[in-house]
Amino acid sequence: MQGKRLGETLLVDAFAKALRLSEDIGVFGVTVDASNNAATSFYLKYGFIPLEDNKLSLFIALKKIREFFAENIF
Repeated sequence: MQGKRLGETLLVDAFAKALRLSEDIGVFGVTVDASNNAATSFYLKYGFIPLEDNKLSLFIALKKIREFFAENIF
């Protein structure tokens, strides 16, 4: 399934759900645990930042997710 942008589709869906949830509960951002360096590179393209103590754990603030949707039309 590589190359079919399935990962991007799933990530955009997760971003949209996080935004919807933030209207009802206190959501500050999203964290992911990448399985390897290739996965880390994927998340870095979308604005995630690695945590200092574990480069495979990444975070993106809700503010960045809102900016992502403002810049990209889906």
